Parts: sequence; C-alpha cells; structure tokens
Amino acid sequence: MKVTDSFPIYVINLERSRDRRARITHQLEKLGLQYTVFNAVDGKSLSEDELSRDYDPITTLAVMGRQLSLGEIGCSLSHIGVYRDLIESQAPYALILEDDAELAETLPKALAALEQVLSPQDNRVYLLNQVHRYTLWNHKKLPSVGKLCPIIESYCANGYVVTRKSAEVLLQNLYPVNQVADNWNTLLKLRTLKIVGLIPYVVGLYNDHAVQSNIEGREELMSPLKKRGLKPYLKKMLYRKFAYQIFIKPLFRIKKQKSLNLNQRELTPK
Repeated sequence: MKVTDSFPIYVINLERSRDRRARITHQLEKLGLQYTVFNAVDGKSLSEDELSRDYDPITTLAVMGRQLSLGEIGCSLSHIGVYRDLIESQAPYALILEDDAELAETLPKALAALEQVLSPQDNRVYLLNQVHRYTLWNHKKLPSVGKLCPIIESYCANGYVVTRKSAEVLLQNLYPVNQVADNWNTLLKLRTLKIVGLIPYVVGLYNDHAVQSNIEGREELMSPLKKRGLKPYLKKMLYRKFAYQIFIKPLFRIKKQKSLNLNQRELTPK
C-alpha cells in the first residue's frame, strides 16, 4: 500500500495566510502526498466567552510561568482541533504539519518506514522536525531512513506524527489550553507519553516564515534570561558547562542535532 493512500496528513493554516498555504501544499503535491488543510484558530478573533471556555490562565501560569498571547492560544487550539479530528475520524495515526514547514524529498520514504512500526495504541509522539537534544539509548533503526531516538529537549511542532493514543493523551493534558502547543519538554517531565525524534529530520522550518511568525510571543519560550533573571541562568550555564559535559552527556549518549539544508527551494511555487 502506498503511503499516499494510508497516511493522513493535516496542514494547519490560517485562512488569511494564502501564501503559506500555497507553498506548503505545492511541496506536498510535488512529493505525491495527499493532505487535508485544517483551518487554524485565529487567536485574535476569539471572543471572551471562547477564551473563558478554552483557556486556563491559572494552570498556564503554573506551567509556563507567564500567560500566553492570543496567537499562542490560537495555535494550541489548532493543534488540539487536529487531535480531535483524528480521534473522530478513526484513523490510526496522522502527520501534522504547520504551514511554515520545509519538506525534505525523503519525507514519503520516512512515512512509509514509520508505517511499519506505528500502531493506534502506540503512546508516542514522533517528531520529524529538528530536535535540540536526543539520546542514543534505546534508539530504533528505520532501514534506509535513519533512527528513532528518545528526545531530551525540543521546541518545535512544525512536523510530527501522532497516533490515536498519543492524540488522546495530548488532548487530555492540553485542553483547556494551559501551555504552548510544542511544549514537549514539560510533557516529558509529566511522563504522560513518550516522545522520539527521527534522526536525521525530514521537516525543516522555512526561514522567511520563521523570521515573521504568525504567532506573537514565541520568543518568550526561547528567552529564559529575560523572564527568569540572571541567577537561574548562570546556575543553568554552570551545570551545562561542567556536570552535563563531563558526566551526564557521555553517560547517557546525548547528542545535539545538527541543522540540515533540505534543498527544497525549487518547490516554491512560481
């Protein structure tokens, strides 16, 4: 069975972002992949009643240490909407793409290999985008594609696979919205599910879109010094420079994933 016949693919896209939709769908069609465009939730258009129903500010403050922007809330609700759609559709699993994804030509081969190891009750999320750090302990080889490795740290959700089981777990933990959609590190700490990354990755981030994100507030996730002060930052740096580098990293075979050039510029629609 061809991967195009059996692997559902969702593309999350704001209806007003037509250029992004054109670019990502052109890439998918070029690769021979069928897809469904999922209309993203525009956080700026949410009413007070909708925010009261769909957003939990108290839990968000406890989890994130701050409140989310309207764009972040809309983004999280969009991913949650895909989880619901997947569960209702009875599909066993699905690939979820954000509209700023850059797709490698090897994506169809990677999906076909993943199909051989996926099951609806598999309680894992498979990140196909770049992860920050991963471990080689308990990794699984995917012939002619790469390997699946448990992640240590990751921030992106521009391309990942969920099963019915992991979608159910994500839905239970993320709704009402209480954190950003790609807060994988917190989900790992809660031990609610397992998260693995495909090494090397096959979904990148289109640079022009990365610079001008539709989601305001994303820089907060990557700026610990700004929000948490100097002392915790220095403590973290001391840990990483000494204890982590000398003992933890070699013991647990932790690696940092390198950035790749996916060579997809020719897929940009003319």
